[in-house]
Amino acid sequence: MAIAPKHVIFLGAGASVSSGYPLGDDLRKIWLASAGDLKKQVLDLVYGKENRIRTGQHPAQFDNWVQPLAESLKLFRNGCFGTIDEFCYLMRETKVQEVANLKNVLRLVLGLHNPENEFTKSDYYPFIQKLFSDDLRALRNDLVVISFNYDVYLEWLLLRAFETRGAAYGNTPEVSLNLNGNVISCITSGFRGSAPALKSLAEENGFCLLKLHGMIAWPQTITVGGKQATPHCSFEHLFRPNISDTFQALVSSDMAGSTPPILFPWEIMDKSAQILTAEKFPIKEDRSQQWQPGGRTSADPSVHAIFRTIWERARREVANATKISFVGLSMHEYLEGGFKYLFAGKEGSVDLVVTDHNGVRASGECWTVDSLDPNSAPAKVAKLLKNTCPNLRWNPRGRVRLENGATARPVHNLDSVKIRRNFEEFVVKEMNHGVKDG
Repeated sequence: MAIAPKHVIFLGAGASVSSGYPLGDDLRKIWLASAGDLKKQVLDLVYGKENRIRTGQHPAQFDNWVQPLAESLKLFRNGCFGTIDEFCYLMRETKVQEVANLKNVLRLVLGLHNPENEFTKSDYYPFIQKLFSDDLRALRNDLVVISFNYDVYLEWLLLRAFETRGAAYGNTPEVSLNLNGNVISCITSGFRGSAPALKSLAEENGFCLLKLHGMIAWPQTITVGGKQATPHCSFEHLFRPNISDTFQALVSSDMAGSTPPILFPWEIMDKSAQILTAEKFPIKEDRSQQWQPGGRTSADPSVHAIFRTIWERARREVANATKISFVGLSMHEYLEGGFKYLFAGKEGSVDLVVTDHNGVRASGECWTVDSLDPNSAPAKVAKLLKNTCPNLRWNPRGRVRLENGATARPVHNLDSVKIRRNFEEFVVKEMNHGVKDG
């Protein structure tokens, strides 16, 4: 099979901002300050602040859910951690339960937000429109999306759009299932689908959406005898019209006993940037049981197999990419190990695009590294690429802005970064068909 030139798009938390999801600093200051602050924010969101104060809303169900997490939140605050990533990085071996607790809090905070209430503000809608090919049904084979985000809004939207378009075109549900099962696996990073579907994600060359960190919810729920087969959070529990229904599901006793399939790079691979074996993998499964979390059976792929496939496919796509874009990614140092794995041995030349919401450089121009604020996202991307793959060249052709910014001239021996102001501009200017866009 011929390998199509690929545009690999990395998405960070900044890509979800227009959908209303909080960034790391808001999580730290507003939601993770203490169990009491978390409760106030949650109840204000569910019942409305004025109604909470007037009626004294005090659901025992939430108290039962949050009580075991109180010490973990206290540890996060007293340790003056800036992000959940920092907390989990330090505590991954000594405070395993506390790490799991913070992931459950993350699921609640992100799960209670429903972007559909103001969907017109989300950049994901125009982004998804660009993911479809000219026939408006199939997904483009020249694009790959690699996401560091925990929320599942993009996956949910894309899965809904893909299935809706197929049904509207005339596919029956049975035909869609038979023909598109592999595509659905590629949309959901293998978290939904059989072993053959995961094999397709691992080996084929079409579109895929890869969740490197995993996600707060599983794509599907299977019921047996009218009851959910295993306790877990699924897409079905989120994006409900009534936030109270979502709240009740997320703080239920069943949900409290499940941990979302979220893993950081340092939980997935060892210090030499090699993926851990199943025996050393942090998520343990009892494969002797028929039903596994996420509506999977024991015949379906393990969580270890899913994450291994995600990372291996991502590395293959990076190796083949002729254009690489970073949208809304903070590029903190805790990602370095994961990027060493993804970019190992990458060389040659790529077109490089980075969004820089707070930047002062002209959008659409290519800038040399010494022209950039060292604390900006473009400069951090450049530093990471220099350290990780020194034989890779980025935007070495074309007109490049030098430090004085006075003139633009052809440069053939300098690496440079093309800047776009935000996700919206990136979608319009950098996602036309074909790898090279204007």
